[in-house]
Amino acid sequence: MRGWGLVAVAGCALAAGVAVAAGVHDPIYWKQAVKVIADAQARGDEQTAYNEAIILALAGETTGYDVLVQAYSEGKGVPVDASMAARIACIGAERGQRTSQMRLAKFYVEGKGVPADAGKAVLWAEIAGRNLAEALREQMGVNNVRQLAESGLPMAQVDRIRAVAKAWTPAPTTPADRYGRYCP
Repeated sequence: MRGWGLVAVAGCALAAGVAVAAGVHDPIYWKQAVKVIADAQARGDEQTAYNEAIILALAGETTGYDVLVQAYSEGKGVPVDASMAARIACIGAERGQRTSQMRLAKFYVEGKGVPADAGKAVLWAEIAGRNLAEALREQMGVNNVRQLAESGLPMAQVDRIRAVAKAWTPAPTTPADRYGRYCP
């Protein structure tokens, strides 16, 4: 797999604290990389989309996390690996990426890549749904996931989880915590 070579090179560069691509902190680079990913996916070139997503994710760009979660969940450019998808979703979720937060909540509801955990599912669904209008909460599936997960939890526990979710803030992206603080 060509993608693993890029992972090793980019991982070594990140561990050394250097940028993995020229101009990686330039906003124009982000827009170009996201466009390259979208174009590659549109033409079915999942390997290119995966490679670009690795660079974005290693540099802390949340769009990269989402593309990687999708790749590992659906086997696009890499073999299906639910536990890797859950780990990457967790890192993206901790960085504040709503799509990753919802994916992680669904993984906890379904027990996909992580042990089923209704409390963590409620937590991540609540975090993802913060500051969203009701229509957007419905569109993202926040209410549905929350209802599924809450059905087996005592109300006092749900209230404690909601308080934690209300106080939660995204974690900054640093090489030292690149594996996430609370990830499986």
